[in-house]
Amino acid sequence: MQNPELGKQSIVLLSVSQDMAKLKQSLETAGFAVIPAASPSECMPLIGNNKPLMFVHNLRNFESSQINLFHQRLVRHEVAVNTKRIVLAPELTLSVLSLVSDCGLRKALQLASALSNLGLRILEIKKEDDNRSASQSFVHNLRMIQSERTASEFDKAIEEAYSAYPHDLVVKLEYGNYCFRQGKFAEARDTALRIVQLEPHNVRAMNLLARAELKVGEKDTALRILDAANKICPHNPDRLTMMGDVLIQQGKQQEAKGKYMAALAIHPTAVEPRENLSQCSLSEAEIEQSIRIFAEPLSEGEIASFLNNSGIHALNQNRFEDALKLYNAALSHLKDNNLRSSVYYNLGLANRKNGRNTEAISAFQECLKLNPEHAHAKAHIKEMKTLAEAC
Repeated sequence: MQNPELGKQSIVLLSVSQDMAKLKQSLETAGFAVIPAASPSECMPLIGNNKPLMFVHNLRNFESSQINLFHQRLVRHEVAVNTKRIVLAPELTLSVLSLVSDCGLRKALQLASALSNLGLRILEIKKEDDNRSASQSFVHNLRMIQSERTASEFDKAIEEAYSAYPHDLVVKLEYGNYCFRQGKFAEARDTALRIVQLEPHNVRAMNLLARAELKVGEKDTALRILDAANKICPHNPDRLTMMGDVLIQQGKQQEAKGKYMAALAIHPTAVEPRENLSQCSLSEAEIEQSIRIFAEPLSEGEIASFLNNSGIHALNQNRFEDALKLYNAALSHLKDNNLRSSVYYNLGLANRKNGRNTEAISAFQECLKLNPEHAHAKAHIKEMKTLAEAC
């Protein structure tokens, strides 16, 4: 679906039918072209195809966990994250306000007033945004999508914006994150603490506060802060990963695995929880659960890499049976012959390390059937046969 009124700035509007007409009329009266959406599943393609000025979500009749999951995924969508997002709520509760901070939403408005003046409110918000300085706008717009490519430019904008607008809490928080990246953990902690005192719902500031506490060895304090943030605003994969990391440091691997799995269920392509999970001991059920999570968004190669890395880590810890489970799981799910040959090779290494030479030779031979030029597999077979003959 293309922009319905060329030349007008468009807004994608997700709302229940009972409010759609009034909200649409208010927006059109203010000069916006409205692109209606009846369900969350429609929103990603509408935003991607139309590149709207804003996305507006009326929260009425949406279940709270559905709202949170939807916006956590939306902020990780490469196009949607660049779109200013507004929510309309029957009540501006703690959970709604925390969602605004956690997902980088532009604003939460009360639904009752928005039904008559949404268009005017958006014009006001647009004017406010247009009046920001270049550095202030840069910080506001890129805070959720920082990358290595823009890191130096972003840090420079933070310094400029913070010197001019120290009371802008979005800028202030990014300044705290900047301090953390610079190794100024005490300053980062103090900045985060001041923001939380002003905005108890600001879970992104709570994230920073927890990270700073971890740096000074306060694991229990950090976990309490993260747990409190997660209760206010659940389903943030980054926060769940942080909680998993703290639990690992506390020796609570089973609880940590639950956090990593929960993070991946929300954001299956996230690298950090996947890598961290691969360092844990996994049961057959957990292996299958991981593969189900990865099945759609990851390629065969990425799934193989996860299982392979998990197997290597298990073998390095002398968890031979765990390594076998992981390699066999990889073989049962992979079709690509190059990937299968690599897994067979690692299976051979695992068996040889554990003294199962017959099984090792068999695995190396399977590797060579798929990749006849695999020099290392040939070398292992030759060496093992030579040793056997010498005995």
